[in-house]
Amino acid sequence: MLDIGFSELLMVALVALLVIGPERLPKVVYLRFDSSGGTGTLTDDIILDETPPTLGLVTEVGGDGSARVPAGASLKAKASTHKILIEASDKTSGVGQVQIGTKKSAKLKWLKYKTLMKFRSKPGKISVRVRDKAGNVSKWKSVKVH
Repeated sequence: MLDIGFSELLMVALVALLVIGPERLPKVVYLRFDSSGGTGTLTDDIILDETPPTLGLVTEVGGDGSARVPAGASLKAKASTHKILIEASDKTSGVGQVQIGTKKSAKLKWLKYKTLMKFRSKPGKISVRVRDKAGNVSKWKSVKVH
């Protein structure tokens, strides 16, 4: 007869975690169903979204494009409001939020995603990334603003 104790099962679980990796282990989903209104059956499909959204075009829009900041003048330039066109998509849960900043930082505030965002900064480079409604985050994309 095979005698397996708790410590052996724990060791197998740890080895499985290291070999398979946490991303390949089963996910846990909690559901709550209230049938106080009567008897019935609930059926549904559960889709697990683990794919980050796609961040496409990120560009500054507005104006005629003729107002350029001369080289070296950007350090002394005043902050102004820029309109940033952000094209992002997510096939499963949809794009929900966006981060915009002059530096790539996880501490930036998440804003509700819109394709046309306003951002106040001095001329230079800004970075953008999006998060889908499941919490997956895209890579950063940078754009120069004038």
